[in-house]
Amino acid sequence: MECHVLDASIHGAASEVTVRVTADGAPGDIVVEVADNGSGVGGSAPGLGSAVLTEATGGDWSIAPAPTGGAEVRAVITA
Repeated sequence: MECHVLDASIHGAASEVTVRVTADGAPGDIVVEVADNGSGVGGSAPGLGSAVLTEATGGDWSIAPAPTGGAEVRAVITA
């Protein structure tokens, strides 16, 4: 998820990035959300870091426009 924080400032020109880590979802799952106020999602596809995270944890991830503009990345890391 570190790469998404950097991408928000480098590629998205975000002035604000919020990282939230919760234990939402199934028991033992960790949910990490990164939201920014940058330029938004422009046909984004999984990067290598996201693909490795998904494969290593058996989890899932998504990227979508954030409700307040910018982008929101959500990763679920399974127990």
